[in-house]
Amino acid sequence: MNPTRAKAWPRIFWGSVLSQRSRTEDVLCPHTDSRDQESSRAAGILSLSHGDAMTVQILRATARDVRDILPVWGELAGFHARLDPAFRPSAHWPREYATYLRTLMARDDALAVIAKDGPEIIGYAIGRITALPSFFEHRFRGYIHDVYVREAHRRRGVGRRLVEEIFDWLRSRGVTIVELTVAANNDATGFWERLGFQTYMYQMKADVDE
Repeated sequence: MNPTRAKAWPRIFWGSVLSQRSRTEDVLCPHTDSRDQESSRAAGILSLSHGDAMTVQILRATARDVRDILPVWGELAGFHARLDPAFRPSAHWPREYATYLRTLMARDDALAVIAKDGPEIIGYAIGRITALPSFFEHRFRGYIHDVYVREAHRRRGVGRRLVEEIFDWLRSRGVTIVELTVAANNDATGFWERLGFQTYMYQMKADVDE
């Protein structure tokens, strides 16, 4: 996709950090040559783990996956709602988020990836390309959001692999500046810092309903 065709997206995220990436920190398939990786990508398999008792696949999500992604997002939404009631999902969130996912998957400036351990979706991530107005020198930005791995499957490198797939996709489209947001009281900051992100902006809110 030509990044000049990217459309503006609303910024609906959880905090603010930035990284300028020129390469990945980890090689996802060190024992696979480029031709094997290309054939895997063509089949929809973006990367495979190696050395895990249960092989974890990182796959491009499709509309068929939406139903199984919903409970994973429900866990993520519940986590953020406990951090701040402002993140509480609506009563109709399953239907609304399913519609959002299907719309996103049809766009060429967005990518959703899932992590599967056997038949189970254990995590997912979404990346998007957005464009700043033309009076900025660096107009095109990657945004990462909704990165989540279920608790029983953490500390296996799954979250890193999901994010690295988004990095690869963004680089392939000429986008090297990547942003995301993190809730101020979310202890995941260290994870993002290890991936090269650094704080460069503070996002603030005020309740004026008085």
